[in-house]
Amino acid sequence: MSSSLDLLAPSLETVETTKEIIIVPVDASPFEISTGEKRKREGGRVRSRVWQHFSKLEKRPGEREECRCNYCGNLYVCSSKSGTTHLNRHIFEGGCPKYKPALSEMQNLTSYPKDDLDDDNNITPLRVNTEDSTRNFSEQEVAENFASELVQLKEENTKLLHERDDLAAQKTNLEQLIVTMASETARLMEENTKLKEECSRLQEERHKTVTREEFVRLETQVSKLREDFERDRRVFPAATMAALAHFQKGR
Repeated sequence: MSSSLDLLAPSLETVETTKEIIIVPVDASPFEISTGEKRKREGGRVRSRVWQHFSKLEKRPGEREECRCNYCGNLYVCSSKSGTTHLNRHIFEGGCPKYKPALSEMQNLTSYPKDDLDDDNNITPLRVNTEDSTRNFSEQEVAENFASELVQLKEENTKLLHERDDLAAQKTNLEQLIVTMASETARLMEENTKLKEECSRLQEERHKTVTREEFVRLETQVSKLREDFERDRRVFPAATMAALAHFQKGR
């Protein structure tokens, strides 16, 4: 990202050393850019209209000044040496995918102030070669867009890696669950076989076993037979003696 932003400064230095620069003296009044809008002064400092669309970020020691587009969030270098040409192109020439400028704003900006904007007397605009500037800034925009897409791809790649790890963990858990279910199914089938065998055995024993009613009836018959036996046992001696006496008397 930083290397793409460095393309801006060399391009301006090249423009300053070419023979295509035409110095056009103007009176000491706020200069006008090609769209016809005057730049505003804030506290003696020339303020470009492009800052209505960008927000400067806090500069940290050792780092360059940067600003963020209020619409798409892209970062751009915004030091005094860089100027605002690349910012104007981003906003007013279709560089921002989320901002559509009005028709009056979509003109080529071919007048630029010098680097030191703090100087109130610095109001001499520069006219640069449009073809060279378009090529330089097109290369810069391509580099910036490439850097932005690279960041997005890295974020998407990180997200996909997390999703892959989650899916791998879910796959492992599913495989363990399948093994557990297979083992439990085998155990239940074995128990089912044992229960069927037990039921068959009980059915066979049920056919062999008398019911309670039959047992009571048999017990009653046995009791009656026992009573008859006891009665016959008591009566048998007397009957036997009577039969013998009768037999002897008949002889």
